[in-house]
Amino acid sequence: MPALTFNIEGFYSVGSYLGDYVATVDSRRKGGIKNMNKSGLIDHIAAKTKLTKKAISDVLESFMDGVVATVKKGDSVTLTGFGTFKAMKRQARTGRNPQTGATIKIPARTVPVFRPGKEFKDKVK
Repeated sequence: MPALTFNIEGFYSVGSYLGDYVATVDSRRKGGIKNMNKSGLIDHIAAKTKLTKKAISDVLESFMDGVVATVKKGDSVTLTGFGTFKAMKRQARTGRNPQTGATIKIPARTVPVFRPGKEFKDKVK
């Protein structure tokens, strides 16, 4: 499932796994950008909305559960302007073991995908 990595100002980047990340500082940017983990996102929303952290945590958990359940069924979740979560099938293929060079079969599988929406992309530019 796609990961959402947030900075203090809003959305920063999309990864490949939705879960907790350890907060880090991106020193390549002027002043550095802090990536948030789940608790950092809850703190950020609490500061903006004045809701309790418990209520925000419950809503965030419910949102993630809903996205996972919907994508697991093979359907997609579209948040207009933000993006779409969906499942994508990868075909079976052959690969190579990098240590031995032996050819191996990689089985077909279904992976979660996040595709950012136009508005999201425009804001990140």
